[in-house]
Amino acid sequence: MTDLALLAQTNPGRVLESRPLTDLDLLQQRYGATMVPKPDRRVVLTALEAATSTELRHALAARRLRPSSVLSFAERLAFPAMLAMPNSRHSCVAHNLSRQRRALAKSTGWMNRLRRIFVVATAQRDALLGVGIERRKIVVLSDYIDSAFFDPSIDSSDGGFGQGSAGRGRELGLPSEFLLAVGQERRDYKTLIGAARTAGVPLVIVPSSEWVGEEAQGSERSDVIVVQRRLPWVELRELYRRSLAVAVAIEPNTDYAAGVNGMLEGMSMAKPVFVTGTSGLADYLDPECLAGIAHPGDIGSLTCALERLGDTALMSSRSAAAREKVIREYTLESYVGRISNELEIATA
Repeated sequence: MTDLALLAQTNPGRVLESRPLTDLDLLQQRYGATMVPKPDRRVVLTALEAATSTELRHALAARRLRPSSVLSFAERLAFPAMLAMPNSRHSCVAHNLSRQRRALAKSTGWMNRLRRIFVVATAQRDALLGVGIERRKIVVLSDYIDSAFFDPSIDSSDGGFGQGSAGRGRELGLPSEFLLAVGQERRDYKTLIGAARTAGVPLVIVPSSEWVGEEAQGSERSDVIVVQRRLPWVELRELYRRSLAVAVAIEPNTDYAAGVNGMLEGMSMAKPVFVTGTSGLADYLDPECLAGIAHPGDIGSLTCALERLGDTALMSSRSAAAREKVIREYTLESYVGRISNELEIATA
């Protein structure tokens, strides 16, 4: 697969041991794809981007490379890229096909000009079919996790939140045992906090993984701590390792895979994972690998699930099964390999 330009809203940067590998890394390393850097802000283009919810600067930067194929990692990137490079072969990794985006796709038909549309939830495939996208163009992938990075055997306590790290854990008021929740997209923290308090489980919330802040809200006696500092990936991994379990509570009526990253990170770290069963996560809800599946927005249902933490044998069994499933089914290599194979077919 040659002459492929990658358009993404974030650039993972250099490959370091201190962060997990991504699909962008492997597409560049193994398949020779070119990552298009996001240009500097320009007043006129920035205003147009805000008005149209698109990434015009990226599209114009990619056009200068004259790639034969373009893979965009968001619809807001793919739409202007197709306009800027009408002779290139375009595909897109779609994440959240909102009602507005579906309406645009239905009224303009622009998504049917894509060679492939990759989604990580069957619910999103169904949404695309509902607006007239050809079934042959839609590819449902299982999302991925870098299980070599999120490995429970790696002890990062000297550089993270371990008990021996100069009191860092004590500074944040972290209890010896806690339920961990990571992320903010479509998170239902109101329901999770209510359930954790009812179940009597201290809760630590990291609202947005590596983009969070320095202090903790609340004292050491607080039953809910929100970490408010930018967390390096190594420290986030150490929080997972130290946690008693992981919870992913998503708002009701979420029909895309919001929460899947936090869910797979917890599973990869061999932790009991509790999740609310939204339609967007339906492909990932294996009751043999998850500690509990609760009804979205239902404090009672989530409380009942969390009370299973007292069954240590069950939690140990589910945690081990979760790690095994990640290694077997949610690998970065299989995810990128599937994308590569589909692009080869679509651009032949």
